[in-house]
Amino acid sequence: MKTVFVAVLAGAFLYLSCKTSEAPKPAGSTECSMDIHTAAIQRIVTTSCVNRGCHPGQTSPAIANFSTPDQLKNYISGNKVLFSAHVTSVDADMPGSQGFSPLSASTKDSIACWISNGMQD
Repeated sequence: MKTVFVAVLAGAFLYLSCKTSEAPKPAGSTECSMDIHTAAIQRIVTTSCVNRGCHPGQTSPAIANFSTPDQLKNYISGNKVLFSAHVTSVDADMPGSQGFSPLSASTKDSIACWISNGMQD
């Protein structure tokens, strides 16, 4: 029961995160003109990747530590193809490969847009 509650709460948080002015829902265009900042993306990553125990920094592989914005940016900068394949592509499986629901298309698009805009603070 607790697991279901946490899953529902996490899903609601992700949904609301994509509805804020900091991480707007993409218009479906292939062009990325949204102004998305690191704080909005870090909230999504913290909820979906860090707090679930997959990439918290203490126990995850050092290269996949997403616990701070700088560590997330450094990982993405050095592993764009891998990050895209697992997080932002149409077929991306994270965090679904760990038994959680995958990120929504709008969340993937927001993260991809943030990356393509230079991971602005």
